[in-house]
Amino acid sequence: MLLYLVCYGLSLFDLSATVYLTEQYGAQENNPFGQLLLACPPAALFYKAVVVGAALWLLYRLRRNRAAVWGARLICTVLCAVTAYHAALISLVARGIL
Repeated sequence: MLLYLVCYGLSLFDLSATVYLTEQYGAQENNPFGQLLLACPPAALFYKAVVVGAALWLLYRLRRNRAAVWGARLICTVLCAVTAYHAALISLVARGIL
């Protein structure tokens, strides 16, 4: 259960960091689907909260299936890398390096 909650939290952090960096510092979202979502922040929040939440809940329900567990682990790994990237960007921006 913890793995899925961590994935959900990291996904929400990804959204908040992306919105912060794009609105405050003019960063560009490179993902075309992300650009579409960011054009309407309530849609982005809905997507992250409901759609991603439902997908993670489904993976949790299928946790007896080895592929579902590995899928959740892969998602968590990718979200950890994205979180580290956002944290580094925010740190550089806060110090005036970027």
